[in-house]
Amino acid sequence: MTLDTFMRILEITTSLSFIVTAIYGIISLRLFVDQLRIARGDSTLAFEQDVSDRREKFVEAAEQLRKAKIAKSADLDAIKRQHDVVKENYLYAVDRLASCICRGQFDPADAQNDYGDFIRDIVVSFADDFSGASRYRNIVKLHKKWFGGIS
Repeated sequence: MTLDTFMRILEITTSLSFIVTAIYGIISLRLFVDQLRIARGDSTLAFEQDVSDRREKFVEAAEQLRKAKIAKSADLDAIKRQHDVVKENYLYAVDRLASCICRGQFDPADAQNDYGDFIRDIVVSFADDFSGASRYRNIVKLHKKWFGGIS
């Protein structure tokens, strides 16, 4: 084997090595992108589950408050305070979801299709919490972006 032949084989081997490395890099990148898509879906489900769990607790607290009012319960003040805490937790969970949507963590078109009515209903249902300076700035910001503000 001559030196020229050896150099040519070395050149081909080096080129093949670069090609294999590039292919491996492309495959790795594609797998990483797929994993990010899966993670995005998982985070969406986690937010939805958190909001759902907190909504369920809020509905239970609202029912307990309703029954306490009817029964003129001596514990009415404590039940009202607990109701307010559960409501605040629920609205903060929605606010965190709105924050992620505002920061672009979810596809904007999908987010508006999936959560538009929900955000509008939250603002309408809890109008007192959204008048003036609201603690739920991200809900306000998202509602303004999608529907032009809060009246």
